[in-house]
Amino acid sequence: MESLTVPVTTAVIIAIAAAVYYILSWTTARKPLWPKTKQHTAYTRKVTPVKTEFRIGIKFHHLNDFAPMGERQPVHDVSTFFASRGNEFSVYTIDWEQEAVVLIRPLDGIDLKKHPFFREAQRLNAAEVLVLPLEQLQTAVDAISDKVAHVQQVFVNITGRCGSTLLTRAVEASSVAQAVNEVHMPVDFSIQISRFRRSLLVPAVLR
Repeated sequence: MESLTVPVTTAVIIAIAAAVYYILSWTTARKPLWPKTKQHTAYTRKVTPVKTEFRIGIKFHHLNDFAPMGERQPVHDVSTFFASRGNEFSVYTIDWEQEAVVLIRPLDGIDLKKHPFFREAQRLNAAEVLVLPLEQLQTAVDAISDKVAHVQQVFVNITGRCGSTLLTRAVEASSVAQAVNEVHMPVDFSIQISRFRRSLLVPAVLR
């Protein structure tokens, strides 16, 4: 009888342990990595890139491209932060759930412009993100407006396989301008605006 009790007890313990592990794994896997509500205070956070599956078609960029590391650091004085560290970051995308602009700082020593696709260079080499609430965007602009007042921006709309990489390298080779290829934030922004407009036109029952 004892020889039968021991295996049964062991099996029950193993089953309970497996159930607990499954529940914990299921809960952890579904816990959001990033806040899903509007943010009123800017913050920075160290990150590491997350491997993503290759997909054909338009790929939106978002904070889930990165896994957060450590605790987030609030940025209470946006103006001072951008005046001293603004040149370390570049715009990556807009997080509509947090109602914030997402900027990234690359790993030390990485030149993002050397990569043929700027958006991929940002995603693969991000070391830190800055999440800036849309309501504080004007404060950031005012902080750096004098420094960039002389800069003129030109956006060139491209199609696939049109020679945009060659054009970027040609501009970069000049001494009067700089260029980056496939900055994806304007694309993300315009598509989301189009979706929003369509949602206003299409009756809810047909969505």
